[in-house]
Amino acid sequence: MGSNDNKIFDSIIIGGGIAGSLCALKISNNKKVLLLEKEGEILPKSGSSYSGCYKIHTGLHFLKDLETAKLCLYKGIQFVKEFSLFLLGGKDGYHLKKSRFFLMSNSAVTIEEAVNNTNSLVQYYKELVCSDPSNKVLGEVNGFIKIIPKSQYMHYIAEEIPFINENEQLVNAKVSLCFEYSEFILDFEKLKKSIIDQIQTSENIILKLNYNVDTIKNIQENNNYLVCSDKDCSSFIGKSIINCSFESIEMLDKQIFSIENSNNCFLRIKCGIVIQIPDTMKEWMSSFLFGIGPFCGFLVNQDNKVVLVSERSSNIGFFSPNEPIPNDIKDSINNCNLSNKYGMDLANSILKECAEYIKEPYRSDILKSEILELKKGYVKIYQENYTKKSLYNVNSGVHKRLEEIKIRKENYYSNCSTKMTYSLDDSNTVVNYINGYLKNN
Repeated sequence: MGSNDNKIFDSIIIGGGIAGSLCALKISNNKKVLLLEKEGEILPKSGSSYSGCYKIHTGLHFLKDLETAKLCLYKGIQFVKEFSLFLLGGKDGYHLKKSRFFLMSNSAVTIEEAVNNTNSLVQYYKELVCSDPSNKVLGEVNGFIKIIPKSQYMHYIAEEIPFINENEQLVNAKVSLCFEYSEFILDFEKLKKSIIDQIQTSENIILKLNYNVDTIKNIQENNNYLVCSDKDCSSFIGKSIINCSFESIEMLDKQIFSIENSNNCFLRIKCGIVIQIPDTMKEWMSSFLFGIGPFCGFLVNQDNKVVLVSERSSNIGFFSPNEPIPNDIKDSINNCNLSNKYGMDLANSILKECAEYIKEPYRSDILKSEILELKKGYVKIYQENYTKKSLYNVNSGVHKRLEEIKIRKENYYSNCSTKMTYSLDDSNTVVNYINGYLKNN
């Protein structure tokens, strides 16, 4: 890392998740950068970057909003091309996975909508490949997404699955249709190590850990920005700001800017558990998503581990990022670990609910599995008046991920990157903006 003698930086980046780290690396090619992270390491375990399943999503689980599905596919392809060495299996073949998406009988999307939208996704992939052959990272166009017959999954997927609806009524659901599709899994730890190594060896990046930004001020006479930490009792000046703090973006931005519709945003706290794939299931287990609505997912990771998410139990609360976190939500977040009763009860609920989707004898094998980890992270939802029932609402912001970069000013950008795979494309866009500003100022 570079020297901290000069406290005026070309750019100050707030937040050392994947979005902030990539922005720092790209700007540091020819600019002095300060990267601030509130935890003791970049890409920390407490951050949303770490808490995911590391799947390079290709849009299928956003079938209710085709625009989001296409954006997810496009940005996922760019992510794969940039980080091909960090996909499970390495560069040769990448270990392209065949995952399965099960459309439920009470889905928010009809069978006709699902088929039409998957056909649109396949056509969009074809257009991307035709415009640039390097985009052909998900295999042949004709095999990218396909419907598979019940005979290929009936031996392990339950015939009837208990489902609690928005009125707390128990109803039965079943699989109506199954799509098989291609996707990748990221070796997150390998990518994290590479990013840390690059930041530590860069002469143009100053990394300051355990630094929580409490205040941002605009210096009117030169249009620079002053960032301060109450705990650290230090401040820094930057010619530009990239706010990648995710949970704190809105709280910091509104110190300087009048933000329209600032109350149309909520942070949903979402948990998942990690178990080892039972030996009896290894032969046929791949990533399974059940949708569209508050169902569940089995997200296969490295080392024969799988992340289980059940939307009913996994979403433990929500709050507005424009206000301090309520105490009851704080307690839930702090207790979300396997060392206390709250965390263990939560983990067991997720395990039990997910197991209901699988037939015996495999269901019993899942229920016997040791819970290795309880993950937690944040999902940013853009909608007004978010409630618990929003998960069931077909028009909810839950089904959209279109919010991207907020241009607050020519030298101030909020870069949320609502999905991990958005972070690369978003950071490239922000860096182009910042470089253009710095070149002329």
